[in-house]
Order: sequence, then structure tokens, then C-alpha cells
Amino acid sequence: AFSGRKAGSVTAIDLSNSNADVLVAGYTSGWIVLWDIIKGTMIRTCTDIHPSPVSTVRFSSVDFKVVTVDAVGLVNKVTFSKNLLWNSYSYDTECLLDGTAGQILAMDVL
Repeated sequence: AFSGRKAGSVTAIDLSNSNADVLVAGYTSGWIVLWDIIKGTMIRTCTDIHPSPVSTVRFSSVDFKVVTVDAVGLVNKVTFSKNLLWNSYSYDTECLLDGTAGQILAMDVL
């Protein structure tokens, strides 16, 4: 469950390109949270993607795919999928950059 105290402060935010009801937020804890902004509810919390504060989150043009960057330069693509049977969301991650190149100061998704 989401805990604002554990997640820390919001450090990055983006609205979905294809669904204006959905927002993704990154936190100082490294957590990524997908929110339904109409209902004011959390859709999915990802606590194991980044070990350091999230600096950037960006939705891609493809529904529920998000690129995330943390303070040390780790870049991940996160794909959220809806499980129709349980009406919940799961996620898969793919590492795009492992942080060895150093900090990423700016990023945008084409």
C-alpha cells in the first residue's frame, strides 16, 4: 500500500498522453506511483525500480508505458498492464541505461 511518509516528496510528474485521467509520479524514495486523478486513487505502486530519487518520469505515446530516470542515471521503461480478472495492474520493467554513463540531466520521450 502507498505511504506518503515512506515514499517521500514528489520529485517528478507527468500526465498520460492517451488518458488524461492518469498521472505518474516519481518520489525521493525511488518509488513510481500510477494515479487515477479523477478518483484520487492509486492505481499501482512500484517500490523496486529505482534505488535513488526519481528525477524524471515521462509517458510514451503508447498507453501505460513510462520512461523513468533516477538521480544516478538509471533509466527504465515501465509497462503497466491491466489484469481484467482482478481489476488490478501489474508492471514489467526494462533497463535502458544502467547508470554507468552518469547522471542524466534532461530527457524526453518521442
